[in-house]
Amino acid sequence: MTLQRTILAGAAIAILSLGAAGADDTPLTLARVYKEGDVVRHRVEIAANMMGNDVTAIRTIKTSVKEIKKTNGDIIVLSADQGGKVVVGGQEQEIPPQTDAVLTLDKTGKIVKYERGTAAEAGLMAPEIEHLMAILNEPRLSDKAVKPGDIWTVELANPAVKGKKITPKLTFVAAETTETVTLWKVKQLVTADTDDQGGKAVFEFTFWLRPADGVIAKAEGSIKDLPTSYGPVTVQMKMTLLKPEPDDKGKGA
Repeated sequence: MTLQRTILAGAAIAILSLGAAGADDTPLTLARVYKEGDVVRHRVEIAANMMGNDVTAIRTIKTSVKEIKKTNGDIIVLSADQGGKVVVGGQEQEIPPQTDAVLTLDKTGKIVKYERGTAAEAGLMAPEIEHLMAILNEPRLSDKAVKPGDIWTVELANPAVKGKKITPKLTFVAAETTETVTLWKVKQLVTADTDDQGGKAVFEFTFWLRPADGVIAKAEGSIKDLPTSYGPVTVQMKMTLLKPEPDDKGKGA
């Protein structure tokens, strides 16, 4: 290669590198899009230590957009725990399906109502804590275009303690591209009051979202001092989007 060609090749690489950097810094509009009839399923894996026992639970959660109201844009979402298995001290047990949770979201995607079963069906967590978990299971995306490193906060009502607020802090990390897919990487951190006696839980999660609709492709993180019927527990959680089943209208992995 001649000196002239070497210089030209180097210049071309430099230009391409600058172009790539500029593309990475281009502000993006992040959004969660809901379509009536869409269905997605996630594998949810939770690991914790309860009363001295290591516990691992694996469940499938089916989320369906039942209705989008024409009057006000409210979105009715069904969250169905389809059961799975739990391993306690090396012993495996089946987890039966649970009653569907019904979530009402406003047109911006904010959960304004949460319902599941009755008091007689109360499980490991109080309904108010389940509601709090539902709010924090998906990141509240910025209503402004963001670039890598941008941080925003949102203020939401805390269903666990009347009159209290939660203020998730979110960071857009990057649009990560692999050989097959590009995903939005978003981090979320929030400390939430869990009772009126000073109890608090810390939620720290990283989400990877599909750009087409903002659906969670995968997520991982921890919850410190989550209130349960066995006392405060620290859990590690992973979520993975599953492939769609034949009767699903929406797209899975």
